[in-house]
Amino acid sequence: MRKFIQKIVRGITCILCFALLVPITMSLSSCHHPTQSPEEQPEGSKIGVGVSGHYSGFHYSGIMEICRQELEKRGSGLQARIYPRSQDVINALLAQNDTHPLDISFAMTQQDFDNIQENNGQLVSLGRVGFVCFSAFAGRIDSIEELTSKSRIVIPRDEHGRGRALLLLSNLGLIELKANTGLNAGLKDINKKRYDFLIDQEDVAQMSAEDTLALRDNADIIVMNGLAVAADAFEEGDWQAIASESPDSSAAQQYADIIVVREGEQKRQDVQAFLQAMQSVDMRENLLIAFKGGYIPLL
Repeated sequence: MRKFIQKIVRGITCILCFALLVPITMSLSSCHHPTQSPEEQPEGSKIGVGVSGHYSGFHYSGIMEICRQELEKRGSGLQARIYPRSQDVINALLAQNDTHPLDISFAMTQQDFDNIQENNGQLVSLGRVGFVCFSAFAGRIDSIEELTSKSRIVIPRDEHGRGRALLLLSNLGLIELKANTGLNAGLKDINKKRYDFLIDQEDVAQMSAEDTLALRDNADIIVMNGLAVAADAFEEGDWQAIASESPDSSAAQQYADIIVVREGEQKRQDVQAFLQAMQSVDMRENLLIAFKGGYIPLL
């Protein structure tokens, strides 16, 4: 079962390449008519789910495929249109309830949602799904206890990844950060280290699979996006996560994917069916299997 689900997710990656040209529709029949009231939605009707290309289309399309299977198992259907565009475009389409068959926005972060609420306040969050976690992976060592003053730790160079990596190292007790340092932490915010090891910044997010694998030969710890090891290119790699961001971390609160619908449509039958599938025990277990711990459910 574990290998089957991982194969499904890898297959969706190929679909994403086609999505860069045109929207993809996974559907068994047409979407419900947008003029129906929430109480009039027929049971089993299709639902349009907007999934943006923000951050990682690989995991978003994979999550939607797992959800589609869960809905089918429950006797429901799902229409998921994957848009390789910004979250702003998805938000605009969701607002066009009379002209576009989009009912739910998935892959919107809490930060995205808060910004939208400041502008119009017409959307409602139904809760968090999960988040792409950062992990500290073993390179030349097997445990933190093996670190010395000659060790080398690699973290992402980009501001987003660097801050999360430094917070994770701080939580591990390897470094001490200045007071009130948050997700925008930089090397200048390090007060002291447990050892006088080297912390290098690399463009990990832009590296090829081969280059990232090669890091393990010249670094003791690599802190990066946990989804990297869930991708097909890393199937042969034996990655060991020493530690990962926790579900109650600042990153989980800030960057968790949330499900958003229009105000007044929270209790629609199809919306509730989608929500129940996403919050099911099977959905949670399959997410953990498919993404090898790189995507942490918050259901």
